Amino acid sequence: MHTVEEVRTYKPDARAYGLLPAASTLVAAHAWDVLGARSAGLDGIWIDRTERAWPFPGDVPKRVPDLRAAVELL
Repeated sequence: MHTVEEVRTYKPDARAYGLLPAASTLVAAHAWDVLGARSAGLDGIWIDRTERAWPFPGDVPKRVPDLRAAVELL
């Protein structure tokens, strides 16, 4: 198991997401987490349960209302 201590950085730095397999899709309710995963070249699904508007410039990721919908999308 790899940890962020090994790469000496923390999310949302793209290097932290490099610990995940290349074909991973990150599912998160925090926009900054999805943004970090996408900056590392991973796919991301944003659960917009608390943040109703994408707070960052650029393309809005795949967006779902809850974890069940994220699983169905996968």
